[in-house]
Amino acid sequence: MHWWDNDPVENVYMEITGRSDLGDDLLAPLAARGGGETPGYALVSLVRRGDIVAHYSSTAEAIVGVSRAIGGPEPAQIFWAARGSSARQAREEPRMLPGIQVPLDSFTKLRSNISLSEIRHVGSDLLEIRKAIQDEYGGSVYFPWVPYGDGPIRTDATEERERLDMTCRPRALVHGQHRSHEHVATAR
Repeated sequence: MHWWDNDPVENVYMEITGRSDLGDDLLAPLAARGGGETPGYALVSLVRRGDIVAHYSSTAEAIVGVSRAIGGPEPAQIFWAARGSSARQAREEPRMLPGIQVPLDSFTKLRSNISLSEIRHVGSDLLEIRKAIQDEYGGSVYFPWVPYGDGPIRTDATEERERLDMTCRPRALVHGQHRSHEHVATAR
């Protein structure tokens, strides 16, 4: 059970990736390198038809677009290599793995990206939302923004590997401080 399970408006996930093909289907291996479970991979199996996926490009260091899931998770053979620091140190090479995919459609680029510096500008607000969710529900909240030492917030885990995090509706991305409707191009 997840904190958002009984709230139909909490249907926004955020893909954090360095992929160049943003908006293509979400992909994740069934298990992480070494056989364990990785929360970012596990969340892909929770995406349902109609859910929204915000795409954070670690290359651009910005939220650059949104897509809609047009189906649920499906088993798939995927060409994959982990991209985290331990995988890079092990010189992991892409290979075919059992995985899952979620079909996406309607990729819409934002009129202007929501940059990491803009997100950091409202970082304390985002961390307050994260804390409120943790206090109310406990456990993992799969929030995409986390504190990092004494520095500014950053994406959860490394930015070099694909992962998925639950967001708290668009208000958690920008906590009302950002006029997010100005960023989204008309998609309908």
